[in-house]
Amino acid sequence: FPNYYLKDTLFDWLCDRHMDDTNLFHGWNNMCLRSLRTANESGAVTVVERASTHPVVQRDLVETEFEQYGVDRSIYNDRQFRRGVTELAESDIVFVPSEFVYQSFLEQGFHDSDLRLIPFGVDTETFTPPSDLSREDQKFIAIFAGQVSLRKGFQYLLPAWERADIDGTLAFAGEVTDDAKHVVEEYRDSESIEFLG
Repeated sequence: FPNYYLKDTLFDWLCDRHMDDTNLFHGWNNMCLRSLRTANESGAVTVVERASTHPVVQRDLVETEFEQYGVDRSIYNDRQFRRGVTELAESDIVFVPSEFVYQSFLEQGFHDSDLRLIPFGVDTETFTPPSDLSREDQKFIAIFAGQVSLRKGFQYLLPAWERADIDGTLAFAGEVTDDAKHVVEEYRDSESIEFLG
């Protein structure tokens, strides 16, 4: 569904319909205000997980990038932004994935007791190279997996890759957003950079 605000609101509404006798609530930021409030009313311990910096910090960082790269618009839906900030303020605990994100919450007035630093994990049994893997005669490929947007910082990776002069390929696997298209066009003809979509 192309409209995040409507999609997330519908998801939240559907989840809220199943909030019976809840003791512990764990919601994803921007997707849980209604169900979070129901959980709070029932006396549940409430947790909201945020994958990125505090929304105020994220907005400021992205708007700075937009200004620097001449993008004349804001990606922020004000209602979605306010909902995300409200969810974080009304939860008992916020899960964050990195020290950088943790610090952004402290800067916005959260206390250590409000936050839990839980790095994203990986199943090393599944994602381990085979012991007989030979790297000889294999081309080096670095992969950027995710949305290709100014918010993700790819605009810093591209010139760094070129300066490094690595014998290999940097491949971008992800949708190129409107704000990033003009930067991508500057590198389309590079022999060592690929945009896979």
